Amino acid sequence: MLAALTRLLPAGLGAHRIVRPATLLGWHRRLVRRKWTYPNRPGRPPIDQEIRDLVIRLARENPGWGHRRIQGELARLGHRIGAGTIRRILGRARLGPAPRRADPGWRAFLRTQASGLLAPDVFCLDTIRLQRLTRCS
Repeated sequence: MLAALTRLLPAGLGAHRIVRPATLLGWHRRLVRRKWTYPNRPGRPPIDQEIRDLVIRLARENPGWGHRRIQGELARLGHRIGAGTIRRILGRARLGPAPRRADPGWRAFLRTQASGLLAPDVFCLDTIRLQRLTRCS
C-alpha cells in the first residue's frame, strides 16, 4: 500500500524522493518477519544419538530384523520411535532392508552347494528313433 501511495505524490516531490517503492516493500517485509517469529519450529523433536546408535546396533546384530521388528523391540524397551524414522536412520548408516547378511564368498557358497554340484559322469542321449545312447566314464 505504501508503494501505491508514493505514486500519488506530486511529480515535483518525486524528484526529491530518496526511497523507491521496492525499498518500502523491503522494509515492510523485514518488519513483518521480525514481528512474526516463532521460537519453536514445527515438526517432531530430534532423535537422541543414543537411540540412533541403539537402532544401528540392533540392525547389525540381528540382520534378519526389519525396521518394524526393531520398532517393536524399542517399544518393549520404552522408546517410542516411528518405523519411518528407523528406516531413515538405517538408510543414513547405509544398512539396507532386512535380511542384512554379507554375501558369502566362493568357498562358503561351494561348501553349501556341494551336494548339488556333484554329478555322476554319465552322458545320455536320446536319438530320433527313441533309442537311448549312454556313455559312462
